[in-house]
Order: sequence, then structure tokens, then C-alpha cells
Amino acid sequence: MANAATDAASHAAWTLWRALRRQGYVLREIVEVSTADFQDLRLWRRQFANLAVGLVEEYRRPVLVPMTLTNPS
Repeated sequence: MANAATDAASHAAWTLWRALRRQGYVLREIVEVSTADFQDLRLWRRQFANLAVGLVEEYRRPVLVPMTLTNPS
């Protein structure tokens, strides 16, 4: 059975993913993405990385990192 901390972390990860996905769709409208996947944009990965670092520095909370950030394209 999941505990409150796990539930909170899962909710935070889901909320972060939704927000960054929206950002990706906006970027895709502004710049051309050759693969049609905004996660392939270096700018999107950089924005995500900056947000993750900010969350850790400001709030001292763990951040789940999608594989996209570790797969150079």
C-alpha cells in the first residue's frame, strides 16, 4: 500500500510532466521539430533541467527525471 509521501511524490511528478508537456507543445508551434517530438528539442530539455535544479535548490525535494534528459539526440 502506498504511503502519503509516495502519493505526494507521484502527484508532483504527474503535475510536472503535464506542465512540461504543455511547454513542449508551445515550443513545437514556434520552432520546427524534425522528429515531431518536442522532447527531442534541446531547448525543452534545458528548460526541464533548469526547472529540476531550481526545485531541488529552492525546496530540497527529489525530482524524477525522464529518460529523455539522459538520451542525447
